[in-house]
Formats: sequence, C-alpha cells, structure tokens
Amino acid sequence: SYRVIAYVLRFCKNTGRNRGPQEVSSIEITNEEIQLVKIRLIIWTQKNHFSEEHKALLNKNKFPPKSKLLTLNPFIGRMGIIRANGRLAQSPALTYNERFPILLPYESKLAIDY
Repeated sequence: SYRVIAYVLRFCKNTGRNRGPQEVSSIEITNEEIQLVKIRLIIWTQKNHFSEEHKALLNKNKFPPKSKLLTLNPFIGRMGIIRANGRLAQSPALTYNERFPILLPYESKLAIDY
C-alpha cells in the first residue's frame, strides 16, 4: 500500500543523521506524501524496466534502436518521469497527464493506477 511506504519514508526521514530541528508532523499520512510515494515508485519502475532508454534520455544520447518506446517519442517530463509525446500534445482541452501519458511496463502493478 502507498500509505505503508509513506510511513516507511517518513520514518527514514525522521531518523536520518543530518536532521535539523525535529519537525512535528501529523500522525496521518498526507496526500502530498502519498503522491511523492507514487512518483518515486514510477521513477524506480521506469529506471529498472527502461534503464537504457532512461540513460539515453538523461544524457541526450541516441535512443536504443530496438527499444519498444522509440515510436512513442519519449521524453523526461516533470519530476523526472518518462512520458510519451504524440498527437495528444496538441490538444489544449486535455490535462498534462492526458496529453503526455506516463510510460510504464505492461506488467507493472502501477499501470493499473494510471
């Protein structure tokens, strides 16, 4: 569950060596913390499944010719997430996430949420 991971991340943050004055956070996990967990999981999944493509996009190198993502014209968008860039990008009526869909492997459980 995203909440469990958010609690673990919060615990790691609160027990870190270089922490400053103790932050008092609420007991409940916030929506922002859950969104951060989702973003971190998406980036982790992309780096593991599309590692060559991710490196090529970061370094602005030539894309692997046998990549399944090649026809999707991928780019690294907001928050470091690999997204598709196609004809939907021209539609002003759509949201950013609708115009530039997040690319996830088919077998990923995260793909169900997006």
